[in-house]
Amino acid sequence: MATRFYSWGDVPGNGNGFLRFGADGEIVTAALRPDLNPDAPFVILVGRGPQRERLARILCEQPSPVGVYLKHGTNRWEYRGKFAVERWSESAQEIRKHEQHAGRSDVVRVIYMRAA
Repeated sequence: MATRFYSWGDVPGNGNGFLRFGADGEIVTAALRPDLNPDAPFVILVGRGPQRERLARILCEQPSPVGVYLKHGTNRWEYRGKFAVERWSESAQEIRKHEQHAGRSDVVRVIYMRAA
């Protein structure tokens, strides 16, 4: 079966960040760039920034799963299914390992996801 792609307007939730939220403030969608999250959808790397970090905390505290979409170009979002937080880490050692793999230097939290 061919992969179906969605436009940004079709991705559920509010906000323009990588974590989109519903009317109740709960995270409903993770919209991830594979170049910044090479192990997505199973690992989400949270970069520095008050809004990113706040939404990541909400995601890590909520029990409900989120839909995960991966970006493959402008208005080309692939739905990968529902995922829930398994665990998260702010360990410098874990962050360093994932930063090296992703070629990044701004990661403040690593979120490990499982299929829901």
